[in-house]
Amino acid sequence: MAIVQAPQIAASAPTAKGLRDTGIDLVRALCVVGVVLLHAIMVGVTVSDSGPVFENASDGTWWITPLSWVLQVMPLFFIIGGFSGLIAYRRAKNRGGTASDFVAGRLHRLLRPAMFTVGAVGVTLLLLTFAGVPADLIATAGFRYGQPLWFLGVFLLCQALLPLFVAAHGRAPLLTIGALAAVSVAVDVLRGASGFEGLGFLNLAFVWLTLQQLGFFFADGSIDALTRRTRALAAAGALAILVGTFVTGLYSPDLVANINPPTAAMLLVGVVHIALVSLYRDQLELFSRRPRAAAFTAFISLRTMTIYLWHMPVLLAMAGASAVGAIVTGVALPELGSVGWWLGRPLWLALALALTAVVAIAFTRFEAGAAPEAHRSGRRIALTTLTGLSAVLMLLIFGTSVVTASIAVAMLLMSLRFSRRAGSGEASGGEGVADVVRMPEGEHQQRDGRPHAETNPPRILSVSNAVGEPRHHGDHGDGERYGHRHGFRVDTDPAQRAHQPVQHSEQVRHPGGEGQQAGEQHDADDSPGVDPGDEGRHEDRQRSAEHQHDPAQPPRFGEEDAQREPRHGIERAHGDQHNGDAPAVVGVGGQRERGQREQRELHAGR
Repeated sequence: MAIVQAPQIAASAPTAKGLRDTGIDLVRALCVVGVVLLHAIMVGVTVSDSGPVFENASDGTWWITPLSWVLQVMPLFFIIGGFSGLIAYRRAKNRGGTASDFVAGRLHRLLRPAMFTVGAVGVTLLLLTFAGVPADLIATAGFRYGQPLWFLGVFLLCQALLPLFVAAHGRAPLLTIGALAAVSVAVDVLRGASGFEGLGFLNLAFVWLTLQQLGFFFADGSIDALTRRTRALAAAGALAILVGTFVTGLYSPDLVANINPPTAAMLLVGVVHIALVSLYRDQLELFSRRPRAAAFTAFISLRTMTIYLWHMPVLLAMAGASAVGAIVTGVALPELGSVGWWLGRPLWLALALALTAVVAIAFTRFEAGAAPEAHRSGRRIALTTLTGLSAVLMLLIFGTSVVTASIAVAMLLMSLRFSRRAGSGEASGGEGVADVVRMPEGEHQQRDGRPHAETNPPRILSVSNAVGEPRHHGDHGDGERYGHRHGFRVDTDPAQRAHQPVQHSEQVRHPGGEGQQAGEQHDADDSPGVDPGDEGRHEDRQRSAEHQHDPAQPPRFGEEDAQREPRHGIERAHGDQHNGDAPAVVGVGGQRERGQREQRELHAGR
């Protein structure tokens, strides 16, 4: 492709304000930090006569209860996951994407960094075995590493089912969330009545799906539409009921204990969380735009899943280094819960955050890579999702060892490979450009299973260099697919062709972020992100400047339709020639010489 000359600038549009809610991004980033801090303070390591002892420092302590009221943020995390997931899914649908596209993108965003992390842990365990570390210590390390992976499996399940529950939310929002909440409570009742604790693990699905569903109400504005008094009463009422369950012994006041397995108490915590966030949303938004807060949010948002996956290996490495240091130097480690232990916690927590950040920076590329083109089969996407879930479930049940890590990596790789369309490779960067496609109804016909414009083929209107969130592409026509991949906005509306302004986009950088199109709400993700993402892809905005042709100088080629011919599956387009200048875009698909020859012939004919 060659961009020969841009039209003269007639006017400049003001900077478009993005629709991204930076206050929610900040809350999500704080949730990630809260998880790291909670797990860090629970790490206990001492050295006995028989060697190092690794244990949970919070077991049987009183201080974990009040601390859990501050740092138990998982309900809010899943609510925000529903919030960003609904927005991302509807945006994808508006662009012509499918549910399979959305799920495949989430699959890639969550499982790709997990595959590399599990693989690295497996190699580390193998090296420790060769180094002569006792097998019981290696088994303990593998078990501790695998414990937080429940979140990966559950979040993937929730995101995979999100299209179904978005549809249910559209049809019967109150009935859907009410049914999920009722099943969550019923599981707790059956668990208590039967004494069979295993029943509680059914709520790994129902509790977190209910909270994700609550995020849909936050995304569509239903919660913010309530009066401040109603939201405040909802928070106060949920808190009062929660305290009542603690006093009566129905649920443990330790909110960490209420996620293993999850209980309906988490639903009440989620109501309190989202009511408070909604009440103070404006203040959060203002604070999030401060430079330091924005930089912090951008840093976390770009690598949310990477931080989550790597923080436990970092903590285990810190624990191991502490034990080795104590053995080598002969300096005794303080007893868990002692004054000396508490005095060392600030330094321990700060070091945990710093080292996790360093490791996350090193491995961000595994999360930030663009997703390949998704396979068009919904059944295949469902099968690959189940394969990924099975890999995580295996690590949770059997623990992480060299053998289970190897099997899990193979399953995750299989899941990622099978979710993408044959022949589609992974892009090295993020999504290219503002791929806005207008395809008026009635101007298509089905040809070879793909829609093509018969009389009004696409014309390239704009080129953008903005980088956005990674995304796979659906099964579009050739011209539309080429525009998706190479950054063109394609137009097929003949009524708008004669004087359609050509838009050139430039990117506005924010601390730590990559590109975001103006007026778009990116996900996290995606990841937990994310979108994790988001997306990095999570914190950029784009400023568009409109370049208008002189209305007194109509296009030299008049109102003629653009011409195209397929070459190797790629559409070739000729733009109109303006004021005697060369076309804005010529030679697409390696046909520059032919385009120039046709121009000379047209000039000779005139």
